[in-house]
Amino acid sequence: MAHGKWIGSGTCPIREIILVNDYSKDNSRQVCENLGKRYAANIIVIHHETNGGQHRALMTGLRNSRGNLVVLMDDDMQNPPSEVTKLINKINEGYDVVIGKRMVSTKQRVSFSNFLIMRREIVTKITEDQSSDPVIHGLILQSTANTTNVLTVHNPRKHGRSNDTVARLFKHWLNVSSYISPSVSYSLALLIIMMIVGLSVTTYYFLHR
Repeated sequence: MAHGKWIGSGTCPIREIILVNDYSKDNSRQVCENLGKRYAANIIVIHHETNGGQHRALMTGLRNSRGNLVVLMDDDMQNPPSEVTKLINKINEGYDVVIGKRMVSTKQRVSFSNFLIMRREIVTKITEDQSSDPVIHGLILQSTANTTNVLTVHNPRKHGRSNDTVARLFKHWLNVSSYISPSVSYSLALLIIMMIVGLSVTTYYFLHR
């Protein structure tokens, strides 16, 4: 599926939509093209000719964005577009980045998700990164500490399934940890390893009991 960005300026929820088709093998290319033709004044369609992964697709969208406020949003509709208003209202309180947070309790100061809004200044800093394997969350941590969460609706996935595997998630969060202090990085890596070991032991127990 394509990765979409809903972009706003001021109090207007949508000024520009960028659809990045990351070499999807379904009909995403044609769907994006149809939307681009139907709403040519507001939708920009970009196709990757190879599958580069979600964060490269997001970087492509960021580099082609023009709004003062940029919203990153997956196309699976687990976060309803109407929730963008919550992000806009919160960032207007003076934050650089506001991240949608599932409605669950957590002790983390800031919880990360793929549903977030950032100011143009942060987009500019992030898009200066020239690495071949960018990590958007890590670049946000590197760019600003003025971040916060806002509670948003997160619906179950209705179609398809996530491409994320335990190995891919492990690699992603290790990459994120490289952007923060060593002590936090080691703690995060240790926590992830403990979670994987615990999951493996539990799976083995249920398969062999």
